[in-house]
Amino acid sequence: MFQRSRKGYIEEMIEKMAEVIAFMLTAKTSGRYEAALARAANECKQMTGLNIATLTMLPDDTLVDLLSMGGGLDAGRCFLAGRLLEAQAQIYETQSRTVAAHVSLHKALVLLTDALFHDAALRSAENRALIEEILARLSGYDLPDDLRARIAAYRRG
Repeated sequence: MFQRSRKGYIEEMIEKMAEVIAFMLTAKTSGRYEAALARAANECKQMTGLNIATLTMLPDDTLVDLLSMGGGLDAGRCFLAGRLLEAQAQIYETQSRTVAAHVSLHKALVLLTDALFHDAALRSAENRALIEEILARLSGYDLPDDLRARIAAYRRG
């Protein structure tokens, strides 16, 4: 029973996320970068209860701890925050804000790999492809050992 209601919640949040991502991509292509970034910040606060700027500043383990409830990772919130950070990174890349894009991608990778590792329902081909795309976008950077370990755990899981 709990599993079914949890699945419905995650599906509802993913639908909302698709709407937000579509808005952000439309805003990005029309040059409305600040509107796209503001939407990401607003939706992150509403969907996860956390400020998107805070997500980029926290150490990885602290970030994951904040998205844990009752001792277990809330994979849905983790996934949503990761998708918002990845979309934010796209805007930053378009603006040639490479450092900000790198930080957002790093945090997105942490959150998305943990979400997919902990929730089999999120391990779709599309989500796995997104992680590989993020890794390709970060290919010019030396990833920290703890992030490499997370990626390895996700790939084994």
